[in-house]
Amino acid sequence: IREKLLAMWTDPENSSFDSDLYRDKALRVIKLKEYRDYILKSNRLFKKGAEVFNFNLEDTKGKMVSLSDFRNRIVVLDFYFTGCSGCAFYAKAIKPVIREFENNPNVVFISINVDNTKEMFLKAVESEVYSEKSAINLFTNGLGRNHPLITHYGFQGFPQFMLVDKDGKILYGNPPLPGMNSKT
Repeated sequence: IREKLLAMWTDPENSSFDSDLYRDKALRVIKLKEYRDYILKSNRLFKKGAEVFNFNLEDTKGKMVSLSDFRNRIVVLDFYFTGCSGCAFYAKAIKPVIREFENNPNVVFISINVDNTKEMFLKAVESEVYSEKSAINLFTNGLGRNHPLITHYGFQGFPQFMLVDKDGKILYGNPPLPGMNSKT
């Protein structure tokens, strides 16, 4: 259990402390390969400067959208599913940020729904409980948590979010929620 907890808290996407420092210390004491591999994979995928998975997902109108469509723009990327209370909390917390940047052509907000049916996805977008209609709303094409984008990152829970720089690289693997501390 100790090693599992150490592995979870060394995630580079954890914004509450210097994960590089804790990761290095944890790797010195963790012996189980499973947890060592988790730390190393997580660090590789979410570390600042890591290439972001270039997805190709359907929007609310059926148009296919790729991350590469947004090169030269900062992308605020979030992942959610219908019924997720944490996802609803995130959507509410991010609204002021969206309002602040909605007219900035250099920033785009993309919400990715991992529901298993298009009907659920469309209802979630319409409700605006989990996402803004003004955001680019995408769907994992019925694959839900089995979509290659989701399995690539190994997401187990939601919401998940990241900031992507203008070159399609991780800027921040898990930015802090607006209003969660005095710095935001």
